[in-house]
Amino acid sequence: MAGTSISVGPTGAIHAGGGAHTGGGGSGGAILLEAPAISIHGHVAANGGGGGASNAIGGDATANDQPAPGYAGSGGNGSAGSAINGGDGLAPDGGMAGSGGGGAGRIRINTASGRADIAGIVSRGLDTPCATQGTIAR
Repeated sequence: MAGTSISVGPTGAIHAGGGAHTGGGGSGGAILLEAPAISIHGHVAANGGGGGASNAIGGDATANDQPAPGYAGSGGNGSAGSAINGGDGLAPDGGMAGSGGGGAGRIRINTASGRADIAGIVSRGLDTPCATQGTIAR
């Protein structure tokens, strides 16, 4: 929470992504931004991590709108962008059975007007129930 404003510049990022593991990918975390005025021209992301397989690890979530990769075609990708759920793990013939990717985290943006200035990326997209905007409680 800020008394006047929060600004995420074009090269800035706020990231609460899930980690990768030999099991399922970790879910995204939670981000709360609250100020009278908020400007996002960089990235705000709470994506899921990629699923692993046996003793192999998928990819960690990154501060963008791209899914974290699951391990070598058997681990499920992590959630990102408008995808709320992580991908399913697969059991390819003769390969290692994979684990699912991590699901979406949550992003909440509260401003005086109920609308932030967003020209950058918010991943959990604002078109999903995982990223919402509202007004500051008075």
